[in-house]
Amino acid sequence: MKNLKLMLPMMAFIMAIGMSFAFNNSDYLLAEEVVKIGGTTYEVNANCNGETFNCRIQLTDQSGDPIPNEVYQVYGPDATGEYTVLLKSESEEPIPVSASSLTPVE
Repeated sequence: MKNLKLMLPMMAFIMAIGMSFAFNNSDYLLAEEVVKIGGTTYEVNANCNGETFNCRIQLTDQSGDPIPNEVYQVYGPDATGEYTVLLKSESEEPIPVSASSLTPVE
């Protein structure tokens, strides 16, 4: 009984410390696909899931028409959280993405 009074609080303390690492803060989730435009990184939903060609996007205006000279490489995060991994696609053609759908990554 004497050992139980000593061990129970210690085990509760150890469990509390362990559980503090079990929860993750959603504010620090990395974007899966990004493009870099003019020094700013934007999150994009391009669905790059291939192995052959570099995944690229073509920005379009609100009516869906391609904006000239607005083709960008799509990157993914590396192990350190930097966006340096070139993502791949099954098509050589860039994926059309509306310019208004881009969200800056902070």
